[in-house]
Amino acid sequence: MNDRDLIEAALFVAGRPLTLLELESIVSLDADVEEIVESLIEEYRENGALEIVQTDEDIVMQVKDEYADAVRTIAQRDLETPVLRTLAVIAFHQPVTQSKVAEIRGNKAYGHVHDLEARKLVESERYGRTRMLRTTKAFADYFGFETESLEEIKQKIGLLLR
Repeated sequence: MNDRDLIEAALFVAGRPLTLLELESIVSLDADVEEIVESLIEEYRENGALEIVQTDEDIVMQVKDEYADAVRTIAQRDLETPVLRTLAVIAFHQPVTQSKVAEIRGNKAYGHVHDLEARKLVESERYGRTRMLRTTKAFADYFGFETESLEEIKQKIGLLLR
């Protein structure tokens, strides 16, 4: 088992973006994770339907854009129904305070928000004694929205809820 294969496997099974620190935690101490990630990015750029993308903070393995629409209908959604409902409340009312979401969905919403932030579908910032929540680009990508515009997302969600 080598470090390159471990990083590739981690990106595949994670189902979410990973940080360099997360990847460093699973490889040998002398591994150059950044160099390994760069070589994987190049390798995947040349071959197949998957790609590895690195942002300032995260690395993610995902389906290339030209294949995404064709496989979207069979892609597994792994959000449990209660978490998905909390996400819908956030998306429809955003920007919305975490306390308002908990008022609408109940106290379990705090755990749901934590899960959604870990999956990078929701971001938050301090807002007095609570947090202000909104969806992310990863949310738009996950659900196949072609836009990050809050108004367009709200309209589309409104249509889905009818």
